[in-house]
Amino acid sequence: MSLRLRLALGLSALVIVAAAIFGVFVHQTAYRIARDDLRRRLTEEAGAIINRYGVSRRELVLPGEATARLEFFARTRDVTGLAAIIPPDLTAANRPLPLSSAGGGGARGGSWSEIVIVDDESLLVHTEPVLVENSVIGVAQVARSFEAELAGLDTLSQQLLAGSVAMTVIAFGLIWLAIGISLRPVDRLTAAVEGMRARRDYGRRLRTPYADGEMGRLAMAIDGLVSEAEDAYQRAQSNLSAQQRFFAQVSHELRAPLTTIRGNLGLLQRGASVPDPDRTEILRDAIDEAERLTRLVNELSAMSRAASPHGLRLEPVQVRDIVFDVARKARMIARDRRLLVDAGEDALVNGNRDAITQILIVLIDNAAKFTQAGGTIGIQLRREGRDVALTVRDNGSGVAPEVLPVIFEPYQAGDLGRNPNGLGLGLAIARQLAEAQGGRISADSVPGEGSAFTVIFPAL
Repeated sequence: MSLRLRLALGLSALVIVAAAIFGVFVHQTAYRIARDDLRRRLTEEAGAIINRYGVSRRELVLPGEATARLEFFARTRDVTGLAAIIPPDLTAANRPLPLSSAGGGGARGGSWSEIVIVDDESLLVHTEPVLVENSVIGVAQVARSFEAELAGLDTLSQQLLAGSVAMTVIAFGLIWLAIGISLRPVDRLTAAVEGMRARRDYGRRLRTPYADGEMGRLAMAIDGLVSEAEDAYQRAQSNLSAQQRFFAQVSHELRAPLTTIRGNLGLLQRGASVPDPDRTEILRDAIDEAERLTRLVNELSAMSRAASPHGLRLEPVQVRDIVFDVARKARMIARDRRLLVDAGEDALVNGNRDAITQILIVLIDNAAKFTQAGGTIGIQLRREGRDVALTVRDNGSGVAPEVLPVIFEPYQAGDLGRNPNGLGLGLAIARQLAEAQGGRISADSVPGEGSAFTVIFPAL
């Protein structure tokens, strides 16, 4: 069922309910007016009878169909002394009018009117007490047929019903047209969105003349959603291209050592025809290439763990202890470069000890690759407000300005240009490990003067 039909039916149902309530109100009002008008006339007639005839006669016939009667009651008292009204002997009446217990009781306190059925005819009977010296000695009853009023009310009910049906049909048609006109902007927006989806034209934006209304807000919301979808699509395309480059580089890195190892093993298959010096050289090359494969697999594994949301278990760690421990182990990496450590401040962060260690080793190894013998590599730990900063600085060859924006991306041409023999994954691993611990990493470099890589962690 369409939205238009649901709204039309729902609003028409409200019209039906309103018409029913209005019809009941009108019918009850007309009924009350007819009854009160007839009761007023009967009250006047009863008063005229009492004033004209007093209480000496028992039966009167008025002009027309109206019938009046005087009925007298004997007054007595029961054993409790309370006054009671005893019904009289009505055998002499030609056409007695009924007097209900409520009417009889009402006669003691005032006039009483009620609708009764006599010979299958609805009568409005009015009972007026007859007072002599403030004592009720009888009642005067006056009755008129209520059939004409009831017939008129039945006609009114039929007209109200017919009018309600006609009004509902007309209202449904008008509501249907109004909703159709109101939903035209929605149809246009839907067609525009469908067109964008069919043509994959995510750069297109909706246009609507109702910029300040509901349709305008809906169009703006859709435009915002499309913008986010376009950005996500561009990021997905960029990530896909990066993944393709990544896999191409990994394939290349795997192919070269495997080809070397396979060729060397093929040479060893010749057996005795290979001289011992050559055999030793072949084995050394195979071992070097196997170690290169091992480093590549370890770096890929480290990247996978860093990218996994459950790859690192974080806990409060003392960074100062990690710095001194890494500095001791990194003496072999720095070799003939001077390694200086400035970590006098305590610094507690919520991190992973092994991950921070690996970040420092990657940065120190990267600094050693581009710092000549006799150069200096420095490790500095300091507090910066609510953060903890770890900086690895060198005075090596530095990084070209065009390479800095992509230096932390895996297998970027700029990084490989600095180190053609490297795998290009070290700095990418350092960035992922830092981000996995809620930190960030940045690089600052001057070509020919050196570089500084800084990792920032939130302090505890």
